[in-house]
Amino acid sequence: MKQSFLTKYVVALVIVLMATSCSKQGSYSQPEITESFRALVMGGKDIDPNQTWSTATNTSVTINVNLKADEEYTVYIYHTHPATSTSTPYLGMATMKSGESKTIFVAQPVNAKQLYAACYDAKKQAICMPVINGQVTFSGSINTSTAIPSITTGNNWSVPYKALPDLSKYTTGDLIDIANLNPELPEDAEAHLKISSSYSGFIPFLGTHTNMSVYVTSEWTLTFDQRINSGNVIVVGQGGKLIIPKGFKLTTTPQGESSVMGRIYVMKGGEISGEGTVEFSNEADGYNYSEGTISTGEIAIASGSFYNGGTIQNARLTGSGTTAEFVNLNSAYLSEADGTSLSIMNAGTINITGKLTLANNTRMDDGSNIRCGSLTLQGNGNSVLYMGNNAYLNCRGNISVSGYGVWGPSGDKYKANARFRAGGCSQYSANSGNANEFMLDNVQFETPLGASNLDLLAGWVNGTGIDGNRQTCFYVLEGNPDTPKSNYIFYAFEVPDNYNVRDFDYNDLVLRISTPFDNGDGTYTVSVNVAAIGSDQQMNVVYNGEDFGKEVHEAMGIATSATINNNSVTRSPEVLGMITINDPNIAIDKLAFSLRKTNKAGTSTTFRQSTDSEDAPLFLAVCGNAQGKWLWPKESSNIGLAYKDFSTWANNAQSALDWYDSKNASSSRIVSW
Repeated sequence: MKQSFLTKYVVALVIVLMATSCSKQGSYSQPEITESFRALVMGGKDIDPNQTWSTATNTSVTINVNLKADEEYTVYIYHTHPATSTSTPYLGMATMKSGESKTIFVAQPVNAKQLYAACYDAKKQAICMPVINGQVTFSGSINTSTAIPSITTGNNWSVPYKALPDLSKYTTGDLIDIANLNPELPEDAEAHLKISSSYSGFIPFLGTHTNMSVYVTSEWTLTFDQRINSGNVIVVGQGGKLIIPKGFKLTTTPQGESSVMGRIYVMKGGEISGEGTVEFSNEADGYNYSEGTISTGEIAIASGSFYNGGTIQNARLTGSGTTAEFVNLNSAYLSEADGTSLSIMNAGTINITGKLTLANNTRMDDGSNIRCGSLTLQGNGNSVLYMGNNAYLNCRGNISVSGYGVWGPSGDKYKANARFRAGGCSQYSANSGNANEFMLDNVQFETPLGASNLDLLAGWVNGTGIDGNRQTCFYVLEGNPDTPKSNYIFYAFEVPDNYNVRDFDYNDLVLRISTPFDNGDGTYTVSVNVAAIGSDQQMNVVYNGEDFGKEVHEAMGIATSATINNNSVTRSPEVLGMITINDPNIAIDKLAFSLRKTNKAGTSTTFRQSTDSEDAPLFLAVCGNAQGKWLWPKESSNIGLAYKDFSTWANNAQSALDWYDSKNASSSRIVSW
């Protein structure tokens, strides 16, 4: 064991001495270069015979556009969801007219599992969709109309409509004034009461007897909790006002021996107010209903349905049962709405100054709207907010999502996009959920420009394992969004006669290659820029056997003896030349570049990438990051030390796929940019 251990160090020392000796002589063979590379960069590990020295794969994407006839569109391909940031660089682009189909090729980062496409119209409104099996089709409608379509039925977003039932039994006939109520009323006696003048107190018989009702047409102030059991009814009529002071509750939830719930109905012109709580409970075949005004401190729904066909003002909405359901048919102005144990169905307007929490299936009918201060979508992986045509959800603050989907209209009842607007989100959090539910689907997402707003979709529609066929997101970037920017491939060259024991920094020359631009005439153009020079000798890029552009130092405007951007990026990349082709199938990570270097004695040598995949590379082709940048090693910083996982990837091309991410680098060994 000891002898074998010592032998490894002797071999390594011989390799290092050989590399140093070669550096002085200036004459190298490919085997010597490869051995030095394996020893100094890879720690003696072998090179993967399947290594291409590129962090990208050339991927075809077929785009079909079937939107407004004769309209022109621009489609961009991304490896992260384009709605998450206006600065997300695109991997490919195509200009098209509606009715056209086009296939382009993109340099897809090997660690990117999903591609997305965004189709922009002339107003920079967009539809974004995932690329599935190399295909993407845009056939939706970019539509920001605020017109309200007629309410439809027979879909999963429509809200069931109910009206106030016939209340004549409780409001007409021989009603007993509350002042004349017999305190010895038998339990089975039928009594229909009225409060037609100001009254303070509570009516215990409503919680202990059956066949009772109270018709309120004046002011009634509770002085104790008021329970309504056994099918008993309170009707607040026009001009009536039932006041629940702070700390008191009006409830239809049964107590004691009775298991039958009561009912509360508020007629148009009637009101329930105060700082206390009104609690609604009812069986599945019944419902509580208000056509008037409710402005209590809290509206609690313990079971069954409460329909609001009137107005709710400044109340907190809560639920506490698996069957609890709030159905809004008109207007509700709430301080907070906690749907943790409550289903919300909205066919009107809900305006919430504070937090809206949704945990169960929720419906927003055609043309309905919900505005909230902040939004929490806390599902169990099977919960969805169903939004109808032109339904509008506007969150003014922070958003949190876990296992909850937001789905817009689809199918035969589709007329217009549902709209989801994030107005001022400063914090967004998301956790994984059921892959088939945790997404936006057929929803137009709208947000002002700004990093906080644009980050909110990260992890929502870009989650691993999501059923891509359902990830449709229409969105509008308000303000003046910038023109999408190209991503880049960086060619990092290591010139062989620069090798020494401190080298393999791959910054002797760094080229920046743009994404192919669709010129619209069947041609595509690639821009080649000089990004960095770490060699003080004359170098010319050769493409397809011919000199390409100026000598690289001259292109950067510096002396041949100078270097630039090899410790920090102080100068923007300069154009070396353009490549225009007639074929969209251009692999920008495999362009036929070689390098001719001329030493001070005037002797020129041309270096080419070896055709043997197990040889040390002349250059690496590295994808840009989310800002379209790659941070190459500083001068004399071995790439294996600058990027700790580089040798792992070089040894196994299927591992450490994100080795080139700056978060995996030694910050003191890479350039600042």
